Amino acid sequence: MTKPLDPKQHDEQASITHAEEGERHAVLISDLRVVVTQDEGLWFAQGLELDYAASGTSEEDVKTRFAQGLGATINETIKVYGSIEQIVKVAPQEAWDLWLQGDRRYVLGHLTLHDLQAEAPAAAGLPFSGIAFLGKQMLGMGTEAA
Repeated sequence: MTKPLDPKQHDEQASITHAEEGERHAVLISDLRVVVTQDEGLWFAQGLELDYAASGTSEEDVKTRFAQGLGATINETIKVYGSIEQIVKVAPQEAWDLWLQGDRRYVLGHLTLHDLQAEAPAAAGLPFSGIAFLGKQMLGMGTEAA
């Protein structure tokens, strides 16, 4: 179970690295801040340093959809444009305000591997090898409220 992250205790800067060799691409996203909110029974996850969002029916569902959707978006963007520059945009101010006010804040580490020559998706049915939502407790920051 992940715990909310205190934004005042997280000072890591997000980074996005895209490496390629021929038709094989790797994208590493480090320390992407993601705010998760609930409104009228639906859950929403919004990346901050990368303006990507997803919705779901529960907190776990929206985190899963966020990860899968981000991987699929990266894959399609690389197929169409050959790079990820088109999706590297900062979220609007409203999303940052939610980060500062919300109680569900996560830091995302995300590695995606894309082989544009391969016809079949990855063995797990996902276009990336793994994902982790890191909460305050997992980052060794304690659990006391700010």
